[in-house]
Amino acid sequence: MTSQRNGGSRLLMRLIALGLGAGVLLWLPVEDQGIHKALFFAAGSCAWAATWMLVSVSPRERGFFWRHLLTASLAGLLVSPLTVGLMLIKSGSHAHSTPDFSLAQMQAVFLRTPFWMGGGFLLGLGAATWRMAGYNSAADKDR
Repeated sequence: MTSQRNGGSRLLMRLIALGLGAGVLLWLPVEDQGIHKALFFAAGSCAWAATWMLVSVSPRERGFFWRHLLTASLAGLLVSPLTVGLMLIKSGSHAHSTPDFSLAQMQAVFLRTPFWMGGGFLLGLGAATWRMAGYNSAADKDR
């Protein structure tokens, strides 16, 4: 039964990755100067990567809790650089005389880095606690 669930989660992760990639490809040619879509795609990609790395980790493994905290915090830390990278790719693909995003917008993205890292830490804390609680309640049922 776990192999079926694992196969379903792998399929879901692949579909989410395809959706994120298609969304980015559809967003790139659009004349848009707001940073919210770039932040959405960057945060979604980082959350996807963290989930992909943590989905196979069992709550019985050593360092399970710390692995969740570290991976989610690192994913939060990488949101800002990935957002600026997407902004630069979008600006470069349009080849205008003025870039789509100003330096002030890019600076605003980098100033949010501590908040993204804190959010990642809290999500990692919640995910680890939730998975440990589910594992412990399943272990209690087996007794």
